[in-house]
Amino acid sequence: ALRDEGKDPVLRFRAGATLANALYSARRYREAFERLNSALDQLPQITDPEARAQVLSVAAQLYSMAGQAELALEYTDRIFREPGADWAQCFAARIRYDSIERGSLAAEPDPALDLWIRRCAEQGEEVLGNIMRISRARMLLRRNEYRAVIDDLDSAYARVRQLDFGLLTGLFEATYAEARRGLGDDARARKHALAAIAAMPTAPGNEPMVHGLRTLYLLAKSAGDVDEALKWYEQYTAADQAF
Repeated sequence: ALRDEGKDPVLRFRAGATLANALYSARRYREAFERLNSALDQLPQITDPEARAQVLSVAAQLYSMAGQAELALEYTDRIFREPGADWAQCFAARIRYDSIERGSLAAEPDPALDLWIRRCAEQGEEVLGNIMRISRARMLLRRNEYRAVIDDLDSAYARVRQLDFGLLTGLFEATYAEARRGLGDDARARKHALAAIAAMPTAPGNEPMVHGLRTLYLLAKSAGDVDEALKWYEQYTAADQAF
């Protein structure tokens, strides 16, 4: 009702973006992008910087989640050019690095990422900054630079534990697990994988859980434990499908 009947055009505009995000989370993808496109069509008439940043941020996030990395990057670039709404700059940077990593659009991490991590921390957005750190770590994992991953995560792990944000903690644990498995440290890989699964117990099919279960499956498979491998594989595929 708010989206369709609100008299305040800025409020109606922002509500459209919020609804698009909610519809995507509910897996009503076509409706989500219809609402998003409707909001984007109104963008030229909207001058409020916070409202503009919100809609561009939702667009970047939805396209990134849909696997459309290059489109996501187009919207993050637009956010960087928008005046005001400092919070959106860190959000856009997080989506940018995530899209680059998931889309394999760069061969190596961007040296400017450390600047963004510091900038976001200064703006009170440490969670976003450290999620960018995970994007870099995943790029390093593909290059088999396991020790570099562990050293980078170690530099922030104590603070991440203090922040106590389930998604971030889980991503750290899951990434630690993959790096430890890469180094052949199976015992610690298993410990971190189990911690990743436990990080968000009320959110089935979350990203840390998917990565953690995959690591446990690969550990059991490499150990030749067929029953254990099958158990973890079934849980991994179910979580991956839910995610």
